[in-house]
Amino acid sequence: MNLDDFDNINDISETGAVFVPFNPTDYTALDCSITICSARSRKFKSVQRELIKAKAKGLVDEDITIKLVAGIAVGWENIQKGSETLEFSTDNLVMILKAQDWLYIQLEEFVENPANFFLLK
Repeated sequence: MNLDDFDNINDISETGAVFVPFNPTDYTALDCSITICSARSRKFKSVQRELIKAKAKGLVDEDITIKLVAGIAVGWENIQKGSETLEFSTDNLVMILKAQDWLYIQLEEFVENPANFFLLK
């Protein structure tokens, strides 16, 4: 193995990778995306520390793992509720992930796979 062969790989753990969810009933790609940092990112560790402190003080009322996953998202494209296009926010993503368990499961699996955060330069 020649390590020089891997010099053109870019780690996007910190800036975020684009996750495209699939329909849980027929496995077709949906026409939306969520840009999210990896579980190895500094953002993940920072949000994790904040949530652990908040939980210790009794300040976190929702599922802490949903809040953690939502906290490392940095944007999205084409997310709608009815005819309304939703603006990206952590709170909106928490709301969606709580209501759509299938999406939370897919997003959590994506975040935990380091291979999703390496791209060719």
